Amino acid sequence: MMKRLTLLTLLILILHCNCKSQVFKVDNRLQNLKEDSRSDLQANEITNIDFLQALELTGVKIHKFHIGTFDRKYKLYFLLNEYLDGEIVKTDTLFVKDNTYAFYENDTRYFNYIDQIKIFTKQEKELLKIKITTYAMTWQSKIDYEITEKDQNYYMRYYSDATWKENVAIPLLVFASSWKDEKYGFQRFCGATQLDDEDEDTKALLKFSPHYFKISYIASGYDE
Repeated sequence: MMKRLTLLTLLILILHCNCKSQVFKVDNRLQNLKEDSRSDLQANEITNIDFLQALELTGVKIHKFHIGTFDRKYKLYFLLNEYLDGEIVKTDTLFVKDNTYAFYENDTRYFNYIDQIKIFTKQEKELLKIKITTYAMTWQSKIDYEITEKDQNYYMRYYSDATWKENVAIPLLVFASSWKDEKYGFQRFCGATQLDDEDEDTKALLKFSPHYFKISYIASGYDE
């Protein structure tokens, strides 16, 4: 009994000493170290490119378009054209919004003109989800498509120059099907990621892809 009592007393003393030995200090480490102290996530090594590549595994892509500077109010028409064998088979006006937005400084409301458009896409099996955003609004929809051949796939490509021109349809994105190589039988697709209608790779994509969708916008002026 005495032996047990002695052991218990020693245990209590050890615990008491441990509690008293705790030293508190302001943690001035970087936030990465606080949240990932063992570097399991390699936070210090991960770049924006790594993050975007990880998003691609989920089918998500982010596209940002700088559209230039406005000096007056315009209506922006966002369009979706569907093409089969190079011919337009369907045109939809997705939505219409003017090019202005509001912001606050010192509780005073001001207005300015947008200078960029962002499009988020998420590709799933035979479905493409779309979200278009500006400083003023967010709009969401989807595109249904059908895989008609073995190993066929659809790919997203974006236009390198999205600068607005009055009453001109400015293309932003193309979502296009691969095509069958007649000689070797496998599916082909254009290697270019940035499109330009004067570029040969872009011309080949729009010529050979049997089915594609194009998202564009038009800046149309009007009198208030």
